[in-house]
Amino acid sequence: NHPMSTTTLDLTGSRETVVFLDPLPADFGPFLDFSTDSRVQASLRNNAVNDTNRLIYGVDLANGAARNDGGGGVFAATPYAQTAIYAQDNLKLGGMSSIYAGVRAERDGVAGGAISPSLGGIIGIAGELSMRLNAGTAFRVPTAEDLQFPGFSNPLLQPERLQSFDATLEVGHVFGGATLGWFVQTGNNLIEPNPSADFSLPSGPGNEYVINAPQSSIGGLAFTLASKPYAGFTTQFNLTDTYRALQYGAGMPTIRLPYRPVFSGTLDLGYTGAPAFALASAGVVARSVGAMLGNSGDYTTVDAYVRLRVAPHGLLSLRAYDIGNKRYEEVDGYPMPGRTFTVELSTR
Repeated sequence: NHPMSTTTLDLTGSRETVVFLDPLPADFGPFLDFSTDSRVQASLRNNAVNDTNRLIYGVDLANGAARNDGGGGVFAATPYAQTAIYAQDNLKLGGMSSIYAGVRAERDGVAGGAISPSLGGIIGIAGELSMRLNAGTAFRVPTAEDLQFPGFSNPLLQPERLQSFDATLEVGHVFGGATLGWFVQTGNNLIEPNPSADFSLPSGPGNEYVINAPQSSIGGLAFTLASKPYAGFTTQFNLTDTYRALQYGAGMPTIRLPYRPVFSGTLDLGYTGAPAFALASAGVVARSVGAMLGNSGDYTTVDAYVRLRVAPHGLLSLRAYDIGNKRYEEVDGYPMPGRTFTVELSTR
């Protein structure tokens, strides 16, 4: 029963540029905005496992700079840093049952920090029937885009602090598996678009496009059903009913969070080829989102992918997003990209 320990060090670097172009002279256009985020990160983790216990602990260090340019102006890059340590212990209790407890301590520079505990487990009921329970807290600081993006930001935003709980009943012997879950989330300072903003006027004091919702309460049900594999094919269906998504607080009315649809769902059809086949896998995913505030939501998109084996340990992935070139907005006034293609070469 001696533990086996594995230590990993991940070093990553990234640079992301988001471009928003509005060619129309309506409102405050035409304009061209850029958001650039450069980041380096080091993650050191140790994973110790024996027959009944699994302990994971580590540290994350990140440093970067973000800059937002728009309207002919150039803004200085804003540096940011993040330091976090974490640990999680998982203990098997026999049969399908287990329990875990974890904690993450995080510091995000001048934005502050938090200690976020979590607790949960799986209760084996009978056969392939089990109940999964999770409770925890979360801490999220506003991004550079939340604070600086030209025309749609608020430099006074505060970090989010959330508490969540979910309970999911898992039934393994129904088709390829089924789950029915209930989730709740409460929080302070949830970062959300301002439902009372006048978007025909510039964003500024008294008319911020993005605000902290003083308090929020979200609740919903989630259902999934999977088929049994047949000749390499599998199907999975998911439906989520977010029956409650409220924001409220002193001095503001109780209203539904602007961009939380009541119903959303996905249908996923996948194929996995035999190990010797050139076709490693393929799939089609349809996603449908119900109506939200204003012109947002009420759309269905279809994505597809193909992964080809081009070498003993090499994969070529071809992906197509929004095949039907659906024109939709997840946030009013900010249209999502249309049909998009990506090519990716990876090793495994």
